Amino acid sequence: MRLPSLDLDSLFDAMIASVDVGYQKPDPEIFQLALKRLGLITQEAIMIGGNPTSDIQGAHNLGMCTVRILRGPNRIEPDIVEAGFKIRNLSELADIVCPY
Repeated sequence: MRLPSLDLDSLFDAMIASVDVGYQKPDPEIFQLALKRLGLITQEAIMIGGNPTSDIQGAHNLGMCTVRILRGPNRIEPDIVEAGFKIRNLSELADIVCPY
């Protein structure tokens, strides 16, 4: 819901909403569905999110590169697993190179 409201949806090749697919993060099925729709394997994808459990732990469990954005109410939640990268602003994404 956020991306279309910000007029950012055109920047993405796929968007998957848990309400539409019956799975929600951190269930691996929603990540695997996203990978399948994009024709990618886990090592070719990056999960960017702010929630340490649903975003970071879920993607980490599949072996995806993870980027935790530290803003909003989730910024103070402790790490469940350590994200590959931590950023405070989306502009920092340009400097990230995943090790895969």
